[in-house]
Amino acid sequence: MRALHIIFMVCWFAGLLYIGRLFVYYVEAKSNDASPQVSKQLHIMMKRLFYIITWPSGILTTVIGLHLLMQTGALSYPWMHAKLGCVCLLWVYHIWCHRCVALPQRLPSSSRTLRSANEVPSVLLIAIVFFVSTRTIAVGIPVLGTVIFFGVLAVVLSKLVKIEETV
Repeated sequence: MRALHIIFMVCWFAGLLYIGRLFVYYVEAKSNDASPQVSKQLHIMMKRLFYIITWPSGILTTVIGLHLLMQTGALSYPWMHAKLGCVCLLWVYHIWCHRCVALPQRLPSSSRTLRSANEVPSVLLIAIVFFVSTRTIAVGIPVLGTVIFFGVLAVVLSKLVKIEETV
């Protein structure tokens, strides 16, 4: 059961990370006056990704996780409370993504805002992995340090590397 929990968790995070990129592409296509066909295709991709992969994976991750939680009695550990808090935040992000897929007009008009929002599942993934692998809540500093390091690295690389568009 633990293997299935991990497999569905990976699929869930993949869906949440990719949907964020699709949101960025969708908003940029709209703001660049791209062909309406491009926006339509991106919306189809968003719906397929979210309803076929992300929703089922999130549900199965949660159901199997609850089963494992009851089976192991891990709810008595503080690190599990922290992990479950992160999972609750992940579900909030998931529901926000669902609302945006259902009505893309709800998406922020700034691709920069969407790029920042797309970091939410990454930060939660880092926190969850630290909590589960160390089985302690004393990982706040390493988690924060890791997030800050990769955030700064991403900003620096984005300023140094300019990718030319060939359209």
